[in-house]
Amino acid sequence: RRNPKLVAHLSMVLFGGLAFVGSLVTQPDLLTDLGPAAAVVAGSVLAGGTFCLNPMGDDRDQLALLLTSTASTRHLLRGRVIGGLVVGGAVAVGLGLPLGLLSDAPVRVLGRTLLTPVVLCWAAGAALGVGAVVPKFERSEYMNVERAHPSTLGTLGYFFGTLLVVAVGLLLVWLTVTDGGVLVVAAWVVYLLALATTGVGGYAYAVRKFDRLTMDDI
Repeated sequence: RRNPKLVAHLSMVLFGGLAFVGSLVTQPDLLTDLGPAAAVVAGSVLAGGTFCLNPMGDDRDQLALLLTSTASTRHLLRGRVIGGLVVGGAVAVGLGLPLGLLSDAPVRVLGRTLLTPVVLCWAAGAALGVGAVVPKFERSEYMNVERAHPSTLGTLGYFFGTLLVVAVGLLLVWLTVTDGGVLVVAAWVVYLLALATTGVGGYAYAVRKFDRLTMDDI
């Protein structure tokens, strides 16, 4: 069961998207100039932000059943990752790829397309880690929706962190296409290692943290 109201915390993403769409009225060229990169950024934010920022708090109503019917919460967390990747991938690839083909060089489109699944998977894993550091089980009202909303501080940190990480990846794609060189290769190695460490580490920490929960904790 997934109620659309459960993603009320993504309202800031919606407002940001509306601002971008509004700017297209006066500057239509932005659709092809910034649209492909913006789609990757938005898709990455959605990949982790949709279902992974408070995985156990969101399922509090069904938590007793979940805890007694599975040996580990990793099954729930993986399901949330898949759900987030479907939503984020639809935006990043479904919008970014067609817009890129309209204006960019094929090699740049290829580089951005190869980067997309990497940053999407990182975003989902990092969001799980954020949700494990600051889980929320208490219900509160936000945007006329009563639920266990994700932590505001964690949500903002994840959003801005994702913007930074994806921007660095897009910059590396641009440098690789236009310049290349040993320094760019070294930057890619550091970047990918950082993504693997934080993404996989976030998922592993979430599994360990939530597997240790008891009914008294929630």
